Amino acid sequence: MKLGDYVEIRTTVSDLAVALAFYQKLGFEQVTNAVVTDGSLNILLLTGNSPSPTLSYAGSDIEQVKALGIPLEGDDDTAIIVDPNGLHLTLTTEKSNVPMPGGTAMTRTPLSRCGKFGEFALSCKDIQASIAYWEKLGYERLYYAEEPYPWAILSDRLFVLGLHQTTDFAGPHTFSHACHHREERFGHFMLLVTSSDITISAGSRYAAPPAGSPPALPLPAPPAQCHRPVLFDVL
Repeated sequence: MKLGDYVEIRTTVSDLAVALAFYQKLGFEQVTNAVVTDGSLNILLLTGNSPSPTLSYAGSDIEQVKALGIPLEGDDDTAIIVDPNGLHLTLTTEKSNVPMPGGTAMTRTPLSRCGKFGEFALSCKDIQASIAYWEKLGYERLYYAEEPYPWAILSDRLFVLGLHQTTDFAGPHTFSHACHHREERFGHFMLLVTSSDITISAGSRYAAPPAGSPPALPLPAPPAQCHRPVLFDVL
């Protein structure tokens, strides 16, 4: 099965103009009035108090999802699911008029300075239960490892999800991008940060740098009013 033929991340912001400017500084392209893309995923910026972030699918077969026995709320046209880790999913039978980035989730060409989108990472308490849940929803496990903690990568070809049995994240949900040629990319980041008052954080989730490596360069983090934490992995 598949959850839909279009997917986007929806996140609430207090100031749409500020949020749009933030993503554009990182190289995201504006697709519609409130949708931006980095060439791999679409992000819809919303004002209001809805759950955030939300993984939102369009072109969904809600009856098929109901047949799985997974609890959901809604009607025949729109439904809401909450995964075991608290992530809200919205499903609608209506087709989206916003285009998906070309290619599959694993082959798309990045547009932004963030690098290649790696995963939308979720912190989970029970990774095996979480894997089973998402596989039931049509995701395929692509990778699994036990170090530095149990974690897995799954995809439904539209989106890439990372499940991590850890509490080390800055928040329960993070975006992860792989940045090659870090000196060149982060040089751009430094120029952007200097001129745009973006708060800075740094860190790599996968491994400590080899002994003797130069210090990691600062990475931009979005202002609190714009978005949940964004994690940039240097690979």
